[in-house]
Amino acid sequence: NPAVPEENYFRYAILASLRAIDYLESRSDFSGKLAVTGVSQGGGLGMMVAGLDERVDLLVFSNPTHTEHQGLRYGIASGFPYYLEKVEDSAPGDIDLFQTTAEAIKYYDAVYFAKRFKGATLGIVGYNDQVCPAATTFAAFNQLGGQKILFHGTNLGHQHPNEYWKGQQDAFRRFLEPAE
Repeated sequence: NPAVPEENYFRYAILASLRAIDYLESRSDFSGKLAVTGVSQGGGLGMMVAGLDERVDLLVFSNPTHTEHQGLRYGIASGFPYYLEKVEDSAPGDIDLFQTTAEAIKYYDAVYFAKRFKGATLGIVGYNDQVCPAATTFAAFNQLGGQKILFHGTNLGHQHPNEYWKGQQDAFRRFLEPAE
């Protein structure tokens, strides 16, 4: 139920990600350098985790979801999973449900998390992405505070091309020290 922050699936995904970081930190063979990476929903989740946990050094994403949920309120693009659009479709005119949902989904909008992340970032945006409109990715990317690079796929939809995967590996080599 997107109108209740505690019932959103991504709450559990975020909490599980934080526990995974705790586990890594507990290992003697962990180098101390940490990257989060993902595509689509994984990209949105990675952005949320990077903004939430200061132990993350590098964020690498492709076409992230969960960005700019409030777009519909302002006549601009909203990112997947289109929470407010679904409320309008399922309960047209229910202003209370719309407002409650709008407040609740702020807890799961990567734009707000991106403001807090100060590490290095590598991302890719597809200008023809019908799932995650480019404007929503830019809204989050522009909030990131650290060193950042964004590849522009002017003819790219919601794919994750070879250049992204090569860039991801290069970013790992450049920003993360190997474990000894």
